Amino acid sequence: KVRDWDYYPTYDQYITMIDNTEAYGSIPGGDATSFISDGFSFEVSADAPDGYTAPFSLEITGTNRDLWTGGFSVQVHRPVVEFLTVTVNDIGNGDGVLDPGESADLIVSLSNSGTGQATNTSAILTESDSYVSISDNSGTFGLLEEISGVASNTTDVFTVSALGSCTPGHEMVFNLSVTADNGYNANLTFDFIVGDRMAFYVDDFSYDRGWAGLGGNAEWTIGPASGGSGADGSGGADPLYDHSPSEDNGVLGND
Repeated sequence: KVRDWDYYPTYDQYITMIDNTEAYGSIPGGDATSFISDGFSFEVSADAPDGYTAPFSLEITGTNRDLWTGGFSVQVHRPVVEFLTVTVNDIGNGDGVLDPGESADLIVSLSNSGTGQATNTSAILTESDSYVSISDNSGTFGLLEEISGVASNTTDVFTVSALGSCTPGHEMVFNLSVTADNGYNANLTFDFIVGDRMAFYVDDFSYDRGWAGLGGNAEWTIGPASGGSGADGSGGADPLYDHSPSEDNGVLGND
């Protein structure tokens, strides 16, 4: 049979057809084929999920008004960019921590777990914290390869500052608005701490401190963790295991 032209419609939330009709002329019988280099064209929405399978329908008609139908699918490949790490190059004592009263450059590492590359990747850094300000909020990351690509803004760092009145150990959140070619965008966040956390009380329970309990059985003692039906003051049972770094599985406890 002779097939003269090809009609190619599709209806999908992520697919927009640009050219859905092509003429293939006469196609001889005997399993002959016809090829058009500049054939059908369509556009994929930037928010199509990675790995999404887009269905296409095919209708073929010939000079005798014969109609053949078929279909196929195309898998969408897109980046999936995520926050990985942040490195602090502080302009102060150089301890790798943004202390109160200091400024610092932030080098952020991003990863790509998607099956599509992220090309010409860049990001804008924002925050809404009263103690932290940003003097350079833009960073470029370049190419993140598909599946396991990693890139950092080493050559275009973010610059931030913390007020001297900020309490050491202050927790805050940075926002990253990431963009890449083909309309890709992602909004990421990462937690951040200004200054080192301060220890207000430190003690060593590796030996008997001589503390007195409230009376009854099993006064303050050091020994194997055994668990029990007693309460820890918060409604939980006595510990069954010692979760400290030592290997003796010994705990200091009361009844």
